[in-house]
Amino acid sequence: MKQAWRSCIARGGVSELRRLTKITWVVPKFQAVVRGHIARTKLRARLRKEALDVASRFVQRVWRGRQARVLFDDLKVQRKLHFYRDRTAIKIERVYRGHVARMHTETLRQARILREIEIVRQQRVKLVAAGHLQSWWRGYIGRRLFMKKLREARLRRLRELRRVEAAIQIATIWRGFVAKIEAETRRERLRQAAREEAASRQMQRIYRGYVGREEAKQIRRALAYEEKVKAVKLLQRAWRGERGRHLFAVLRAVARLRHHEEVYALKLQGWWRGVLGRRMVSKYKSGKAGAM
Repeated sequence: MKQAWRSCIARGGVSELRRLTKITWVVPKFQAVVRGHIARTKLRARLRKEALDVASRFVQRVWRGRQARVLFDDLKVQRKLHFYRDRTAIKIERVYRGHVARMHTETLRQARILREIEIVRQQRVKLVAAGHLQSWWRGYIGRRLFMKKLREARLRRLRELRRVEAAIQIATIWRGFVAKIEAETRRERLRQAAREEAASRQMQRIYRGYVGREEAKQIRRALAYEEKVKAVKLLQRAWRGERGRHLFAVLRAVARLRHHEEVYALKLQGWWRGVLGRRMVSKYKSGKAGAM
């Protein structure tokens, strides 16, 4: 009966130990699962934030580049417009100064002719006052001289007018020729500027494509590196889980072995104490019987 009772107590202790062992194994496992879920959630949030930051910086860089190119094109157009206006204003001023100079020259020429006519008139008056004969003769001579000078003045005026008209005609032809050359030069410059602008745009487009491809390569490399890091972390997690489970199995086996040792030690102590107790009781009974 004692042996049966002791085995029953031992079975109850083993089941309690098993229950405690299960509890100590399940709780760390549940904690590990929860902590892994929290860590993965935080990692995904951080990766999403980094991806959004990279995308926002790329969009800002593209927008700033476009604004800078638009501003540069506007500045080029304004510079060309100012240059064309300056050249036009200089040309208008040159034409106006030439016209004013010609008008002043014509005024001076007419004043000189009028002065000569006034001198001739005064000489005629003096000759008339000197005497009738002298007046007639001198009048005749004066009239002839006057008509000659008048004809000469008219001839000179006609020559000057013809020279001025020829100069004006030559100047007109020359200005037309210069204007044609300038227009052709301006058109050639505009065509050259258009070709340079098209070439610069082509170079910018090629460079932006190259930069975009390089950035895409870097992004793909970063994504591949992240995938490798995830795979390494997964392997590490699997290895650590396997090592933890193995270590836990070893510790559990050691705990069971210690428990069995304690149980067997208790059984041996109980058996030995029972033996001693029975010996002491038998001695006490034999001593009491001898005394009686």
